[in-house]
Amino acid sequence: MRRNLKMSKAVIRFLIFVTMLWIGSTLAYYFSSMWFITTWYASIFVVSLYFALKTGEKLSDLFRLNGKWILKSILFLPLIYALMAVVSFIFPSIGATTQIQKVDITTAIVITFLGPISEEMAFRGYTQGIARRKLNVNSAILITALFFSFFHPFEVFPQIFVMSMVLSVVREISGSLVPPMIIHCLNNTVALVVSFLI
Repeated sequence: MRRNLKMSKAVIRFLIFVTMLWIGSTLAYYFSSMWFITTWYASIFVVSLYFALKTGEKLSDLFRLNGKWILKSILFLPLIYALMAVVSFIFPSIGATTQIQKVDITTAIVITFLGPISEEMAFRGYTQGIARRKLNVNSAILITALFFSFFHPFEVFPQIFVMSMVLSVVREISGSLVPPMIIHCLNNTVALVVSFLI
């Protein structure tokens, strides 16, 4: 009985999480208010962190800082770009690039910092943690990568999936969210700069 109650709470938490992701991303797409997007990302981070801790993750493990992994995180970015280039050659995405005309400080912070950190907490912190408890590591990585990719534009699904796979693998081998957060922040920074310059 107690186990069933615990399972029900876990299912309810996950449904709340998915609902927040879906409604928030839909509203953000249609309204494009940077203040809404900022609030939504902050909410996703807090809710995901709370739910991850409720499922048994430890704060010290989630944000463990290892000096070697900071450098390794930076070195993973060229690997991701090489893999994405191969995938883009096989699955070319038409009209998927977006050019950002005007970037204020809030937009830059959301794109390069708040968004990636919140997404890593949500997907690699909470979702991958749940999947890892129920499945083997490879299945947890695959499911997390697919789930992450579904919340991004379909035109770039193969590229996002490859990047997400690498981020999920890094999360597993490093044992921390910090390396995938660094990689994700760097990737978004590069994407923002490239988009602004094109």
